[in-house]
Amino acid sequence: MREYVLNQALSNDRGGPFPVLRRLYSNWRKRRRLTDLQQLDDRILKDIGITRADLSATLAQPMTVDPVWDIERRARLRRFDRAPGANATWMHSPRLCA
Repeated sequence: MREYVLNQALSNDRGGPFPVLRRLYSNWRKRRRLTDLQQLDDRILKDIGITRADLSATLAQPMTVDPVWDIERRARLRRFDRAPGANATWMHSPRLCA
């Protein structure tokens, strides 16, 4: 079963002759959607679970970083940092496209 899952992940990552370009284009589209969130007020962003600082920091990342993954990581870090005795050091590594 492990080999099947690994094979599926590798075949999904190839995605045609230009996988890096496809991923960059996907990240660009996701960034455009995140910029729409900047129009919302802070109360609505708090309801969603992100802050304006999260948005700014995520949009400042290189295009190779998946912005949706990065903003989710930031929100999780903030939630875990508020939890007493939580250790979230495993979530500090950036997921890059390459």
